[in-house]
Amino acid sequence: AYRARQRGEAEPATIGQAIEQGDEFAEHVARIAELEAKVASSRRTASQLTARVRQLDRENGEMQSRLERMERELHALRELNARLTQQRDQLAAALNAWAAPDGGAQTDDVAEQSYRAERRRRAREELRRRPL
Repeated sequence: AYRARQRGEAEPATIGQAIEQGDEFAEHVARIAELEAKVASSRRTASQLTARVRQLDRENGEMQSRLERMERELHALRELNARLTQQRDQLAAALNAWAAPDGGAQTDDVAEQSYRAERRRRAREELRRRPL
């Protein structure tokens, strides 16, 4: 346009005017500009989504570590509970034996009660270990 004015010639048509006149080249130039804008927008969106995925991956790793710690703690608490339950059952059996009207339980009765308590404890442990 500047050179045309300097020479006194007619200015060339703008892209919009050329498109209105049916110029194929101008249509392609406009289409290229439109596609470049879409590509730039898509790149920004992809960059934002990539950042979000990285953030979620970090959070997932943190949550996985937290879950593993909690599972270890749960396992330790279950073992402690099993030991305490066994001790409670043994103490209850001994207390019942001492409180018996005949002055004490037979040795076989205490052994049987202890055996039953251990079987109940193992059954509870098995139920806890089964997936829901």
